[in-house]
Amino acid sequence: MFNYENAYNLVMKSYLFNKPNVNEKTKMYLAEARKNVSNKLHWPGKGSGITLGPGYDMKERSSENILNDLLDIGISSDIAQKVSNAVVKKEAEINSFMIENKDVISLTEEQEKLLLEKIIPDYENRVNKTIKINLNQHEYDALVSFVYNIGSIKSDSNLAKYINEGKKKEAMDVLEQYNKSGDKVLDGLKKRREKEREIFEKGIYATKIY
Repeated sequence: MFNYENAYNLVMKSYLFNKPNVNEKTKMYLAEARKNVSNKLHWPGKGSGITLGPGYDMKERSSENILNDLLDIGISSDIAQKVSNAVVKKEAEINSFMIENKDVISLTEEQEKLLLEKIIPDYENRVNKTIKINLNQHEYDALVSFVYNIGSIKSDSNLAKYINEGKKKEAMDVLEQYNKSGDKVLDGLKKRREKEREIFEKGIYATKIY
């Protein structure tokens, strides 16, 4: 199981900054404003839906699922009902919903952690399906953090191949190559990969990603 307490800051402090479809100016703004961003409804950019907390993307969720999840973390029924309508997918609809509902909800840090716990199991499953060897807790946490950011580890990738063969240094060399948007190396992604490697190899958890 993913170590939530050790990894929470890594996920929280890097999620928005590293979305590859957000332009550089917006990334810098989000990096500076993150303390007042992830606790409210926000839109990371194209490819994502309206999001709440550290990565609770509502694009592919049902209104019923959103409603139940928010009620579970202590959101009042009237606010949860409003937020459950954030399943819109078209950019114009997203912009309209955000204008009308941007300040409808504000999560506490504890509620953000509870919401994170609803997100992470999906990424744990993605790691578990691909990685076939036993890992130390910190190695596992590093890979879950990586998949949370990238989306998956493909079973035929060099990263999966090296890990499953026990070639962990080679695997981390490959992991650090996932630092680009298009052909451009992004400083935020580069630093995140370095932190994930440090977690994987040394068990040193970041209190700050930058």
